[in-house]
Amino acid sequence: MSERRFVLVVELERSSSQLRIYGAAQKRGVAPETKLPIEHFGSCPHEILLKRELNPQWVKWAKNLADYAKLAAESYGLRPGLIIVDTQNRVAGFTDEDYSAENSRVCKAWSSLAEMVGCAVLVVDHLGKDASRDQRGSSVKQQNSFYRHNAGEKPKNVYASRHLIITKMRDGIDGVAINFKAVDVEVERPQKNLDGTIEMTKAKTLAIEWGSELVPVDAISSDPAERDLTELESTALKKLNDMINDDGAELPPECGAPAGLRGVLLDRWYDRLARGRTFERGQSEREFKKMVLRLRAKRRIEVLDDWVWQPLVAS
Repeated sequence: MSERRFVLVVELERSSSQLRIYGAAQKRGVAPETKLPIEHFGSCPHEILLKRELNPQWVKWAKNLADYAKLAAESYGLRPGLIIVDTQNRVAGFTDEDYSAENSRVCKAWSSLAEMVGCAVLVVDHLGKDASRDQRGSSVKQQNSFYRHNAGEKPKNVYASRHLIITKMRDGIDGVAINFKAVDVEVERPQKNLDGTIEMTKAKTLAIEWGSELVPVDAISSDPAERDLTELESTALKKLNDMINDDGAELPPECGAPAGLRGVLLDRWYDRLARGRTFERGQSEREFKKMVLRLRAKRRIEVLDDWVWQPLVAS
């Protein structure tokens, strides 16, 4: 059974989330003039951590935010349902995101806010160097959360079909995914003029079209070879594919590849992975070479001298 509730969005990335919320509502048949029970905050004046300890000023701000959320929900005749914070790194105050104690204090701060308001708190966090491993930083984030969703890396084609994966749901179902894609919508929304009058304005934005059912994560790829890849190999291949598509060069004749097939220099691939912190701390070029040998054995890449490319058909 579902219940209509109030939502508060703490928007710290200056994105067009308000417009997209109207687009999502319109996509679901909500009349443009409907006043949505959703309000936005554009800033958070204090970081959670101050010199690695819980910041008393943030605690005070969180209590004020909780009081406001409850009063705002009451004005709509609703209960608080969700607080969204986008993004965590704008407010956490980390000195070392890999330090477990810092992450533990930040996670407890979010739990405390949820208890004060009496609703869920959804915190947007960036993915790590390997998107398939979920968010970056200490594993304490994963251990302390009640639920985690992973939408993967942002594709170059914004309209590409993607999957939202439920990687954790305490006392619920996880390891499942649902497909989605972005579509263009023209949104009508109310806007207040300088004289205080309200008029409907139009703007374009993106809305999400969702699939109809949850599927196991293992069923996302229909290619068995794709599922046999390790997380590191999958991430490295994706970056190689992006490099070839963006600025790959036609392979020299001595590579024996079909005419027109493109690749990149092996050293450039390694540099891109190293700069993107794809490898764990302490790993070296030796680990990269081992990965190259594994991918060649799996027929996912071809290498000759200084060049690397992806074969037309992986067998």
